[in-house]
Amino acid sequence: MKIKGISYFRDAEKANAFLEDWATRVQQLNSSWYETMIIHNSLGKTRVWAYNTEYKDKEAIVIFSGSTTSSLFWDFDNNLASLKEKYRLYLVETNGGPNLSEGNSPDIKTQGYGIWATEVLNKLSISRATIMGASFGAIVCMKLCQISPSMVSKVILMNPAGIGEHSLSVANLYYSNLATLLKTVSSVQKFIDKIILHPPNHSLSEPFMQLLNEYKLFVIRNFINQADYPQPLKPDELNQIKSEVYLLLGGNDKVLSYKKAIASAKKHIGTIADIKIFDATGHGIEISKEAIKYIERVLEVQQSTVGALWKEKAGFIH
Repeated sequence: MKIKGISYFRDAEKANAFLEDWATRVQQLNSSWYETMIIHNSLGKTRVWAYNTEYKDKEAIVIFSGSTTSSLFWDFDNNLASLKEKYRLYLVETNGGPNLSEGNSPDIKTQGYGIWATEVLNKLSISRATIMGASFGAIVCMKLCQISPSMVSKVILMNPAGIGEHSLSVANLYYSNLATLLKTVSSVQKFIDKIILHPPNHSLSEPFMQLLNEYKLFVIRNFINQADYPQPLKPDELNQIKSEVYLLLGGNDKVLSYKKAIASAKKHIGTIADIKIFDATGHGIEISKEAIKYIERVLEVQQSTVGALWKEKAGFIH
């Protein structure tokens, strides 16, 4: 695979120490610990946080992180506790992002991330799984669906980049630029409150809010992003997705247009099982307890019910 971009931290040793300590504190607050795995592949080393790997009879769930997040965001406030009881979990730190994986990334217009994701699942000895991703992580999921559809039992796309269009809303531009330019705790907190979350419904406990602020501030101050920015997948790429698709959208997402995402998905993806809008939710939908509870219900749906939804070609909105 051809590597296009190499993202990096200004001080790699300092960044590694910060990220390892940050991940430890996430797990300490949850009183729940992951097995750490290093997967060697075409993009270098990939860090995976794994849970219940010894229980091969449990269904596998694979989560891909977004471009400026860690996959551990999904487990803020012990959000994945109920899933840990029933499934094998693999939280993958997507290469090219500000995390503990290497910073190598492919051209976003190619199938590179799908090839990489296939390699990761093969190295993890996962033949079939439910895959999930938010924002940029959803692009990785869709490219995996194109390259290795047999590996995907269902795909859950949350505020997905790659479907619809990036928003140029005044709020998104203002608060994003404010945090990037000022690089202060308060400017980052405003970005979190106005763009990532949507308090009071979509929020975090104080300890995890602090961890989120620390992470974002460290990344803004120290990370040099050389990866491609997300861009919409072409209609023929979306048409290639044959896995069962669940689309979860934040009604207060100021980064992506949920209405355009719905229109594009209904037009170009023929295997949509359900579309769910969470009205009081921002762009960081993977942090939403309400969204994770919905995912729990999706995972418990019997195959017969799924078949009925497919026959209806649902795409309906709740």
